[in-house]
Amino acid sequence: MVKKQLLQIALDGGAGSGKTTIAKKLASYYGFYHFSTGNIFRSFALIVHNETDLSPKNVKKKIKKIPLKIIKDKIILNGKDVTDLLSEPKISKIASLISAQKYVRKKYRKLIKKISKQEKIILDGRDIGTVVLPHAKHKFFFIASPEIRAKRRLAQLKLSSSNLKKIVDAIKKRDADDTKRSISPLKPAKDAVIIDTSKLTITQVFNRVVKNINAHKNN
Repeated sequence: MVKKQLLQIALDGGAGSGKTTIAKKLASYYGFYHFSTGNIFRSFALIVHNETDLSPKNVKKKIKKIPLKIIKDKIILNGKDVTDLLSEPKISKIASLISAQKYVRKKYRKLIKKISKQEKIILDGRDIGTVVLPHAKHKFFFIASPEIRAKRRLAQLKLSSSNLKKIVDAIKKRDADDTKRSISPLKPAKDAVIIDTSKLTITQVFNRVVKNINAHKNN
């Protein structure tokens, strides 16, 4: 019996690089299931965002108390859809701080394992091409300047330009934390296509990715 080939697309990159936006458009275009894996870490961060103690022991204790479910592209905590609450800068910062903790990674792997078994899937995050979907046929890594990414985040959160420097600093800090951590650091897979989205429109990035996928999907 011939085993079905998994049709998987991995998109990685830092905050505001455009990976989630493009992933959603690709999913709609190809009819794939899409999930942004960063939302799992952000959901954990949301659980502990009022805690002053972010030690592994306390984070584990708090996370174990709250039931978490993933329904399509939605995150359900304790029976409530919290997806729209996950893009706050504070939540992203905490997510970065706790993402390397042993229990957090274990819980993440357990949740993402079920998702990644689907035959037609697009996942975006920070370690998709290197860890979650290492055998994906199509891998992309998005980069963009911190200033451009900060402006995108301002627009997304509908904040005034007075917050720009704060967001830029937060993005630079997050990048440093993500790239230097010992567990699943943010870095492109060796076979990933690197795209600088700084000066490209959403349509231009999308077309470039689609062109690459279509050129190699039958190879």
